[in-house]
Order: sequence, then C-alpha cells, then structure tokens
Amino acid sequence: MLSNLEIRGFRTFAHLRIDGLERVNLFVGANNCGKTSVLEAGEILLAGGRPWILLRSPTRRGDGFLPEGRFAPQTVDIRHLFHGHELKIGASFTIEGGGTRPRRVSCEVVEASSGDERPAQPELPLGLAPDPIGPLGPSGPGPFGPEESLAITISGDQTSANRVLGLAEGGGLSISLASRPTAREEGEESPFNFIGTVDPDYRLAPLWDKIVLTPNEERVTEALQIIEPSIERVASLSRPSGRGTPSPIVVRLRGSETRVPIGSMGDGLKRLLVLSVNLVTSAGGCLFVDEIDSGLHYSVIAKMWQLLIETARRLDVQVFASTHSLDCLQALARVCEEKPDFAGEVAVHRLEKDRDAATRYGADELALAVRHEMEIR
Repeated sequence: MLSNLEIRGFRTFAHLRIDGLERVNLFVGANNCGKTSVLEAGEILLAGGRPWILLRSPTRRGDGFLPEGRFAPQTVDIRHLFHGHELKIGASFTIEGGGTRPRRVSCEVVEASSGDERPAQPELPLGLAPDPIGPLGPSGPGPFGPEESLAITISGDQTSANRVLGLAEGGGLSISLASRPTAREEGEESPFNFIGTVDPDYRLAPLWDKIVLTPNEERVTEALQIIEPSIERVASLSRPSGRGTPSPIVVRLRGSETRVPIGSMGDGLKRLLVLSVNLVTSAGGCLFVDEIDSGLHYSVIAKMWQLLIETARRLDVQVFASTHSLDCLQALARVCEEKPDFAGEVAVHRLEKDRDAATRYGADELALAVRHEMEIR
C-alpha cells in the first residue's frame, strides 16, 4: 500500500504532498482543487511508466482527440496533463509514492530526434503523394514554434529504460504508439481500476468475466442487495454482434423467472454494480473512484461504505475516492463510530487550491468535525 504521495507539475498541481494514506482514502475540497487529478496521478503511478496510461485521463475527461491530419494516426491531446497546459521543451511531471514498495513515474517534453519511437506512417492510396506533415509534425515552422518538433520521455519503476515517443502534429500522442508493448517493460503490474463519474458500460462485461463462478460473484450480489434485497443472481449475456456494443448485464429477482436488465433498475443500482465489480477485480492493488456517492441515495451510502471497507480489507485493496457530499462524509463517520476496528483503515484528505499539502483527518477527527458541523469538504 502507498503511505504517501508526492505530485509535481501534474495538471493543477505545481507541487502537492499527501501524507498518512490509509487503506480507504477520501479526498474532499472545493471545485477545481484537484480531487480528480490526485486520483489520476495515482493511476499513472500504478502503471509504472507504461505510456498507454497517459491516454486514459484525457479520454475520460473529454479533453479531446486532436483533429487528424491527412492520413495521420489518431492522437490524444496530452497538453493538459502538464501544469500550465502547455507542451514545451522542459515541461515535466513527476509522481512518487512511498510505502511497502516505493513507486515513481516521470514524464518530460523533449526535442524530437530521429531515434524516437514513432507511429507507423500510413500507407497512401495509389497515385497520392506523401503528406508533407508526417507523424512528428512539420519539419519547419509549425504549432510548436519555429523548426521545433517534440517528443515525450517517460520512465517508471515498471520499466528498465526510458521510452521516448514522438508527438504528432499539434502535440498529440498517437494511440497506436502509446499502446505498443516493448520488451523493456518488466515486473508484474499491480491490479488497479478507475471509476469515473460516467463509467462506460463496455468495461462491465470483461470485468464480470473475471469473477463469475468465484466467491467474488456472491460479494457483488450482496452489494446490489443493499438497494434491491430481492436480487438473487447477476449475469452477463453473450455479447451481441456489433463492434463496441456493450454486453447486457441482467439480474434475476426472487420469485420471478424474468431477466431484468440492470439499466432498467435505476442509476444507483448500476453505480453500485460498477463499484463492486471494480473493487473485487482490484484485489491486491488499488481502486480509484471519482465522486464515489454519485447516483446513490443518502440512505444507502453508509451500507456502501461498510461493504467497501470490509471488502477492501479482505481482498487487500487500497481505495482512493472523492466526494463533494456532506451526506457521504457523515455516513463514513457513522460507520467508523459503529465499527471501531474500521477507524485505523480510513482517512479523509482535504485539498485546498494553491496549498502544497493536504490536510488529513483520521476517523476520530472526522467524527468530531461532523458532530460539531465543521465544514471540511
């Protein structure tokens, strides 16, 4: 598990240090203070320097795919991963974590060279001349400045050597290039999952396949029974034809033979399914959850916390979550008071814009703050 996290030059943070991480960590603070960015930094750290992780955060946020040049590879805009939102030589971010196993990832913008990894140049249709703008951008004046083409170098504790990836025109990172595995990647990846505020349905079925007919299947069913006690069984139907079409997840209710699609039973139930499936498939690693109480009625949030903490302990999962909700904080405080053995497993971290350290609240301090109606969100 991570005991601390230090972030430099990543998204909104020039520098941030977070100490006293526990098994379950809840991040609070005003809008635009960096709660989601902390979760994304942890996700990048867990990937250990593998470049494909840089595609996830911009894609989830909708930072956008860059317009494709003629026959150019599809690329993702990574400018906003760097503090200041600008790609220029020397821009960099570093993410470090201490704990049972020290972790480190760094990424820097450098001047492109002929030895950089590049996306494959697309094959041109017969009779067409080569595009003057190649995968690394124009050789003369262009969007980076006069005679400047850029690359990124990325390294981490899961790679034995730096990887240097050329950037496409406009500063985009090629999807195919970042996803290309190399023999230099080493070690076993710690399992981790990230649940965004709008989680794509297509991830549910592959994750469900990992737990079907295992004890974790029963744990997921128990989670759904928090909202709908009559649920007896959950299943993923065979995938329909059609690329990108999600496999339907259905439930069976007590006393009925009809299969009910999970989507027809409300956003709260679906959110709890996503949460529980991602939790049990993160065994031995980390789970990152943005706005953990999203879609859940206040009356079930305490049960959600209890299930999450118990399962995280049993499966050795470290949880990083965010919230804006006072109901969510009050429910967590109540669970820790009712179950004192949970107290040492939980910490709340308050982020404030332009401060380089988070304020930590243990379970006792959280309970006191909630009891006296102190504002810590």
